[in-house]
Amino acid sequence: EDRPSLGLFAVLEGQVSLLRHVGDDDPALIHVAAPGFWFGEFGILTGDAAVTAVAMTSVQTFLLPKAAFDRIIDEEPRYYPHFARIVLARIHILVRYLAESLRLSPDHRLRLRLADLADTKRAQTTTDGPAVLLDMSQSELAEIIGLSRQKLNRRLKRLEEEGWVEFAPRRIRVLDAGGLRATAAGSLARER
Repeated sequence: EDRPSLGLFAVLEGQVSLLRHVGDDDPALIHVAAPGFWFGEFGILTGDAAVTAVAMTSVQTFLLPKAAFDRIIDEEPRYYPHFARIVLARIHILVRYLAESLRLSPDHRLRLRLADLADTKRAQTTTDGPAVLLDMSQSELAEIIGLSRQKLNRRLKRLEEEGWVEFAPRRIRVLDAGGLRATAAGSLARER
């Protein structure tokens, strides 16, 4: 982060943590990128990377170097809107997550984020049925939600008792992403 951009990356295999440093504290985990996820879009447009990417597993990525991106845009400007859509999609997600972090309880955020992660994983695999296995530790999920691991563990146990998830070390199995999303939305409607 805050260094010259290498380019636009796509995760082809494995998982990559996207981190951002805030002050002198340990970096904040922003996202766990799995196959199909693009990152580096901020850097190719501004010249400086916004996050640090760290491989969590053996990883294979596609890299479109910044110089190649600049050449494509110079020679074929009609492609620029396609790249802009990647940035706008990310901004849309960030605005949603910011609003949720400001307005929603940790329980609502956890249900929605688990549903989002499961939907993303499902789009990248050929999983049959409603259950999706997330290769993510409770510590990583706690950091994304903004909770301590202990508080997250209590909430996951409640979700497991309700039949929405199963969990083990470094694995969280979402049994019904749509149901999790609906229960969060139903709770929100009752609160308003």
